[in-house]
Amino acid sequence: MSFLKYQRPAEQNGQKLFFGRADRDGAPFRGTDVPMLKDEEFEELTQRVCDSKWGLFDTSQPEMRMPPNDPNGRTYTEVLDGVTAGWFQLICPRQYKWGKAADGEPKMYIYIEWAEPYRELVTQAVSRLA
Repeated sequence: MSFLKYQRPAEQNGQKLFFGRADRDGAPFRGTDVPMLKDEEFEELTQRVCDSKWGLFDTSQPEMRMPPNDPNGRTYTEVLDGVTAGWFQLICPRQYKWGKAADGEPKMYIYIEWAEPYRELVTQAVSRLA
């Protein structure tokens, strides 16, 4: 799996995503900076964590992001792409519901839950490296 297409500037609560070891670890590293560690230290001092997310997407609005108004939110296509590429994990089956737009045209709503994995320093490592 290649993480090249996912590399974009993303910052949340002062934490950034680093993709240097993502192919090896199966997930990008999330933190303020990349720690300068040997491979064995990295394995010992980091852990895999997941952010569980959900979205109710209106497929007539392909640019709609979940969560709404979040610059790091995902479009439905990005979620499907992440799941297909093996980075995101689908938590439950998708649920579909048909509706009608104001002009009477049919549209579909899709509810989906997924998890996004990351590597982060374990709590003990943060104090040890400070």
